[in-house]
Amino acid sequence: MADLSKKQNTSAAPGKGAGSGAGALRRTEAAEAEKRTLTREERAKRRRRRLDNRLSTTTMFFFILFWAAISIFLLFFPRSTVSNIEKRQLAKWPSFSISSYFSGDYTSGITSFYDDTVPFRDFFKNVNNNIKSLFGLKTGGTAQIIGAVQKVDDTPDAGNDGGESVVAASSASVEAVSTETTRNNDGQSKSATDEKKEQADGELNNGFLIIDYKGHWRGLPLFPGGTGEDFVDNVNEFKKQVGDDVAVYAMPDPLASAYYLPSNYSDYSADQTEFINNIFKNLDDDIIKVNIIDTLSQHQDEDIYLRTDHHWTALGAYYAAQDFAEAAGVPYPALDSDAYVKAENDGYVGSLYGYTQSANLLNDPETFVYYTPTTDYQADFYTTSFGYNYTGKLMIETDTANSYMKFTGTDDQIVKVTTSAGTGRKMAIIKDSYGNPEVPFLTSSFDQIFVIDMRYFDLNLVDFVQQMGITDVLFSANVDSVAGANASNIATLITQNKGNQITDEAPETALTRAVEKTDSKKG
Repeated sequence: MADLSKKQNTSAAPGKGAGSGAGALRRTEAAEAEKRTLTREERAKRRRRRLDNRLSTTTMFFFILFWAAISIFLLFFPRSTVSNIEKRQLAKWPSFSISSYFSGDYTSGITSFYDDTVPFRDFFKNVNNNIKSLFGLKTGGTAQIIGAVQKVDDTPDAGNDGGESVVAASSASVEAVSTETTRNNDGQSKSATDEKKEQADGELNNGFLIIDYKGHWRGLPLFPGGTGEDFVDNVNEFKKQVGDDVAVYAMPDPLASAYYLPSNYSDYSADQTEFINNIFKNLDDDIIKVNIIDTLSQHQDEDIYLRTDHHWTALGAYYAAQDFAEAAGVPYPALDSDAYVKAENDGYVGSLYGYTQSANLLNDPETFVYYTPTTDYQADFYTTSFGYNYTGKLMIETDTANSYMKFTGTDDQIVKVTTSAGTGRKMAIIKDSYGNPEVPFLTSSFDQIFVIDMRYFDLNLVDFVQQMGITDVLFSANVDSVAGANASNIATLITQNKGNQITDEAPETALTRAVEKTDSKKG
């Protein structure tokens, strides 16, 4: 019995040991499985860390590469020198001097140069304006409100700081705006607003307003008003000094807002008809008044004003010059005659985009139409003190962006146009930039045309007219110039450098000799 019991105990021990061994094996296997799991997670973490490091390195590499490319672009690519958008020359590299360096002007000038002359400046500005247009204030999708305006005092003594500026403001989608004009007993214009003239939805907020007019965007320069007293006094004085031998004409040029301004924004632009009437009422009787506001109102459904520019079109200038030619009693060929060759520049975006940065104007370019005279002529170009520069074309070669410079080029010069008209008449046009497109249409009307900008002339105007044998003088400028500082400058023109002998140093040609021969016969 004892032996049996011993065997049983002995046999039981291995069983217990086997159970313990199996448990240990399971624990070992579990530990190994856990270790393998931890190892996989650790490997995954390590992989993620490696990927993160690679991504960070790659991102940093491309970031550095991007900024290096921008730095190389800004430092070494050809820099812009002119902005076609803003119609101006960009900043130039400053001149070095010890005083400018220590005053900070030199380094400040370098900063301005690099800020202003970014390569492809206009392209990037256009892209930026397109992006900004997505967030701009609009009224029903028909108006873009930009800048600041105030209501005008529409009485005759309203003030104006003057100049050929583009004042702006208001509007939205509107059907054709028509204004009838009648004449009172004094022969002056009296405007009567068409009852069908619609109002425009919108809110005035600090400045320019671009309107959706007949399916296209149009900018409207507004007129702040003024008395025009300086213009009246100075033109009257000029007439007194040149005497009866010289015919003097006054032709104020209305802005587009005279015809296309919606009625609910009329408080933000002075009445241009009333202003012009007031000018004519106060000019002396021996000055010939050319009122073109009526004529243009008859053609306002035609393209008489540019949509993207604050100027009128060549067509508008044609109708204006036609009224002047009629008042002067000189020949004036029809627009559809063989006296002109019509040409077009597609894709024109003018000065109003530069003033407003409106993406609507940028993305709605217009066709710039001009007419080249076929009459035989010679165009001589001079400095503002009448120093001869060169003989060239009256119609200047330009790119599309500068199409308005097609008419005689820049304003800061004197241009003498000698023609084969054979009328025995010489004229001077004292103008702002509105007068430029009138000149080609008068090449069949006068033997010589002197183009003088009232802002850029260094001689005495009375002496110049008398010594050049000029028979007719036309003052033609937009109403903003007539009301403001440009008109005030006429006083300088008739008082400066008086009594000096003026010499024309342009080379003689058959045309100029023919005109001189006619003059000598008259004498």
